[in-house]
Amino acid sequence: PEVAILGGEVMTESLFLFLFLTWMFLLWSALREPHWSLFALAGLFAAAAFLTRPEGIYTVGGTIGWALLAGWRKPLQAASGAALFLVLFLILSMPYLYWIRARNGSWGLTANPFAQGIFDRLSGKKPLPAEDPEKFQEHWTRAKYGRVGGALFSLTRETTKVCFYVFLPLGFL
Repeated sequence: PEVAILGGEVMTESLFLFLFLTWMFLLWSALREPHWSLFALAGLFAAAAFLTRPEGIYTVGGTIGWALLAGWRKPLQAASGAALFLVLFLILSMPYLYWIRARNGSWGLTANPFAQGIFDRLSGKKPLPAEDPEKFQEHWTRAKYGRVGGALFSLTRETTKVCFYVFLPLGFL
């Protein structure tokens, strides 16, 4: 059931930070002294970070960007190391990517509907929010109360929320 899926996720921050920081160290070491084993280990830890949390996908961009910027001294070794990293990352991430395809019916990097909505909007599959303002509260208040009144209404509503979440726990003390 959906409750088990939502409630079954444990706190993954510490494991993700360990994998992410290990990837950073291995990448730094590999770009100081290029060796294929360091890039392979970086790919392993980056894929493990991606499988732990979707934010691990940033390791791909970081590796490619760092190889382009720092690999100017030995460009062939940096490019081949980045290619080895990408191959290992994709091989190790494929089971999750296939699961996303089976679940959503299309390829994607995450099963999170919010993030997938951002990808869809950026790729042009869905319209941007500015093209459909009646679905969003901020646009509705601006249309109803005007530019200044809508901003004041939104500010009042957000201030109320902040006060509620700050002062309610203090009231229990």
